[in-house]
Amino acid sequence: MDLKKWQALLYQQYLRDEKDKIFNPHGEVGDLAELAMVCCEEVGEAIVGIRKQKGITSLKEECADIIIRTINFASRKAIDIESAIEAAHKKNVARNRRGLFISNKRKKHD
Repeated sequence: MDLKKWQALLYQQYLRDEKDKIFNPHGEVGDLAELAMVCCEEVGEAIVGIRKQKGITSLKEECADIIIRTINFASRKAIDIESAIEAAHKKNVARNRRGLFISNKRKKHD
């Protein structure tokens, strides 16, 4: 399934799951609160899983949760996440050519 289909599917699921919404005093989903859920809850759970050596299955689940919450946020903000990912990838590839990212290749030591 392509990313746009996932985005639509996950957003519909998000709309049905009222208990997962974070509301501000006006009854709207709060942007900061929703992003905090990604950062603090999902990434935090992944970190705890690594620290407690819960294994790859737990890490896979938390990575999926991070992506799902991020896609839901992008959908709510009408962001074409697929195009954004493609643009970010091109930018990162260009940066890597300038040596800003660490290479996976190990340096030879004398």
